[in-house]
Amino acid sequence: MIRLRKLTIKLCYCLTSSGITNGEQQNSKLLASILLKFPVGSSLILEGQSNDFALRKIGETVQHTLASADPCEYLLDGQQRTTTLYNAFNDVFDFSQFSDQAELSEFISRKANPMKVRWFIRVPVVGKANENVTDVFNATKVVFDKDGLDHFEPNDIVDIFNCETFNERNSKGVSKWFSPYNQIKAIETGKTKPQVITQFVNDCVEYGMIPLFMIGTKSIVVNRILEGIAEINMQAIRDKYEDDFAFIKEHYDTAQLFDGIDSIEECEENGIVYSEEIEKIFITCKSEWKNNVSNYLIRDIFDDYKLNSLVTNDIRRAIPIFCHLNDGGMKLDDFDLVSAKVAKSVAGDTSTYSLSSIIRSMFIEPVTLCSSLQHASGASGGLYLNELDSLSDGLPSGYLSKAILAICTALARREIELEAGNNFEVKKKDTSSKTLLSLDTEVIRKYIETATLAVQRAYSFLLIRCGVYNSNKLHYKLMIQPIAFIFAEDRFWNDAAVHKKVEFWYWTSAFSGRYLYDQSAVVIDDINQLYNWVANGEGQVILDRETQIFQDDKFASKDLLMQRLNEYPKEGIHNLILQYVLSVSPSYDLHATETRPLNAFRKNEQGDVVLWPANASDGLNDHHIIPLGSVKGLGQKTEDIRQDPNHILNSPLNRVLISGAANNVISSMDPSRYFADIPQNNIVMDSLLIGGSFKRISTGSTIEDIEAALSDRFNALESSLKSRLLSLRV
Repeated sequence: MIRLRKLTIKLCYCLTSSGITNGEQQNSKLLASILLKFPVGSSLILEGQSNDFALRKIGETVQHTLASADPCEYLLDGQQRTTTLYNAFNDVFDFSQFSDQAELSEFISRKANPMKVRWFIRVPVVGKANENVTDVFNATKVVFDKDGLDHFEPNDIVDIFNCETFNERNSKGVSKWFSPYNQIKAIETGKTKPQVITQFVNDCVEYGMIPLFMIGTKSIVVNRILEGIAEINMQAIRDKYEDDFAFIKEHYDTAQLFDGIDSIEECEENGIVYSEEIEKIFITCKSEWKNNVSNYLIRDIFDDYKLNSLVTNDIRRAIPIFCHLNDGGMKLDDFDLVSAKVAKSVAGDTSTYSLSSIIRSMFIEPVTLCSSLQHASGASGGLYLNELDSLSDGLPSGYLSKAILAICTALARREIELEAGNNFEVKKKDTSSKTLLSLDTEVIRKYIETATLAVQRAYSFLLIRCGVYNSNKLHYKLMIQPIAFIFAEDRFWNDAAVHKKVEFWYWTSAFSGRYLYDQSAVVIDDINQLYNWVANGEGQVILDRETQIFQDDKFASKDLLMQRLNEYPKEGIHNLILQYVLSVSPSYDLHATETRPLNAFRKNEQGDVVLWPANASDGLNDHHIIPLGSVKGLGQKTEDIRQDPNHILNSPLNRVLISGAANNVISSMDPSRYFADIPQNNIVMDSLLIGGSFKRISTGSTIEDIEAALSDRFNALESSLKSRLLSLRV
């Protein structure tokens, strides 16, 4: 076992294969596991001499040589994980260690690109930053609930981690407040080291960032940042609640200074100066929050978290250990635990209860479609989900499995609260597996099949109405839960007006970037808000979301999609645009010989809805409307364009889903050629939101021609979506 602290001071060497990839999401999940004290995978270390193998320092790409043969440790397995943790929890780019920018550049040039980053934890700062980010440390209340962390899973808090990048090229990030170049430049312009650190502290407070890379080695700086955040958030509480005696007493009078007193007037009658007492309360609250968060990060995580590590000094054993370290074994998840719990014999059982058998059979039989989805799909039968991409051995896995458990928990908790005469609104704990496992076996059995059907209905809706042709392509996977919570009730499943409301919620939430941050908190809000709209007609908060579509520069703005920003469009908006266009009805394939409708689903001879095959030849293909190799005048190799995520041709606006047969025919032909071969091409192109300007793109077209075509497509997409939303208002 290696403690996290030891990892930052102990230098391991890696064999010359880098083993480092660009996986910001994957690395965020790793850090989330660490922060919640979940175990992570093991590493394999070979003890040897420094001249045994070619080697490189951890996180670097260049080979490293030592003057003499010294004892050292080689990191064989777990390079990605260990390198990420070393970089995240160590101030690798401490500006005080470099004399100037040139020396820093030389140092950074040896690092792998994914290591040219600094990791931060996002924290809400009221009125300033991150107010939609998961509030892991209860910063907005300035009361750290350490036990409350038990209700989170790593996937719930991935959004709190921020990976800020810089490199030694071009502008180097000199203007970026978090960049070591920015700090060295400040020194070069006459600032002192304490002044630079103070500016960094102020920036961290302003942007709501806790520097993960400083928690072990620069705790004083971290404490100053926590203190600044606490000061702002405490003042916000004071501004809002200072005159609310009952609120202050209930939430912040932990020392019971107001015990036996019920109002500000009673304070004065008892000779207590209220303003002085709450000043003491707030000072204590700020100090305790700062100290508790600091202690958790430094002591519980940095000092005490242990990483599993296997160590050997025998290379002959190291090789088979490396090859077989992760082979075999069975993954155990919450579904397995719930299955075991409900299998327990209870009064009235005449046979063994098998949850897996029940759910497996539910995915074999077709889902009965409501009239609204039958009409939308033109189906006369049901919907078969037996070939769903997210099934494993016939059972739902991943987010579908989690959704079933979450909805089961919420339905059960609702019944318990309503029977007790209480109002019910879903909270985070009401969807957690921990809560589900605490319920009686009979209660879980009562709702698990309803929850499974609800999730099946939700995916059926996403498939037929929203173009989610592959269950693995629902990028923001928690979005299935609000839909499933609604469709758990037959009255809503069979109501066409409800379907319109759900679809309006889906498109506005998705295209506004609502699920970009704090998904675990947002989904709880959306479960309640959508249910309130559907059940009680109170939907203004969702209706107002329409104004936010295509506005977020980090998700879906026109500037982002046109590749005008330093950021580039990510997979979420890429999938969303493809699926929206596919959901437009009627939609046609880019087929050269006939005008053939194209949907997110197919129908068999019996009139049932079935899924597209997963393989590219028979299924749907993600096609570049302007193929990368078709515009020769750009003077760039196809592979170079493909590897550049910022290239205009890699914009999601240049993508469309078509059949494998159509894709094979088009290959790398330019649009001016292949659109001419398509019958009724104007109708086909309009159905795919492809403007006439694409027909003029040829081998000699310029970047300006391409930009004009993609700009037209954005306008068509925006217009289509707004028209769709108008039709969904009920």
